[in-house]
Amino acid sequence: YLFRATRSSLKRVNVLDEDTLVMNLEFSVQETTCLRDSGDPSTCAFQRGYSVMMFGDMARSHRRRNDYLLESASPFHP
Repeated sequence: YLFRATRSSLKRVNVLDEDTLVMNLEFSVQETTCLRDSGDPSTCAFQRGYSVMMFGDMARSHRRRNDYLLESASPFHP
């Protein structure tokens, strides 16, 4: 199923040099009723009873579903 953001905020921006900055974002996503192949979660209704919190820091990011850790993702380095 696809996920859609429900809340988001920019917590902090650190400028490291003229070409590099670090943005700390906090957001929540919720599972929708649409399958991955539909491709557009903005038009999908939310699933009942499913809530997913996503958060991250510079070292790592985690995904949670209903307070259970699903997996650890490696940090993104462009």
